[in-house]
Amino acid sequence: MNSPLNKYLDSVYKKLKSIDNFSDIELEIRFRNISEKIFYNVKDSFSKIKEPEHINTTDFYVEDNGKYRRRSIHNGQTIVIVKNTLFQMIDNEYDFKISVANEEQKKLSLKDKQKQSFTRDKNRYRYKLYDDMIFVDLTIVIESHDSTPKTLYEIE
Repeated sequence: MNSPLNKYLDSVYKKLKSIDNFSDIELEIRFRNISEKIFYNVKDSFSKIKEPEHINTTDFYVEDNGKYRRRSIHNGQTIVIVKNTLFQMIDNEYDFKISVANEEQKKLSLKDKQKQSFTRDKNRYRYKLYDDMIFVDLTIVIESHDSTPKTLYEIE
């Protein structure tokens, strides 16, 4: 098959094979803007297999040289995360993204206290499968750009 997705997955596979230590590498497939009904159908299906871990976070994004730094508040703790995307494919027709990246925690700096570009309040249900090697995250996101909140349903 020579579809764009198949070609991209082949290139992901080849690049992953070339990485010596990929314990910190994240392969993510994210479906955004799915319907609420599909979200809850998928959630119900996974809940029959395993009880999810429930995670609430608020992420504040600040643009820094074309990349976004994420300041997350989780369980009262603030952490700063910089995602280094190694490569990605975005399919605008079906609104999904496949990316390979690593995330690095940084110390809180003055940059991170600047006015954020946008925020994301996340209500996440995480299913850990196969000895915690695979995570399936179903997340209800309230994303705010300039006080205009929008509810999104995502599956990663």
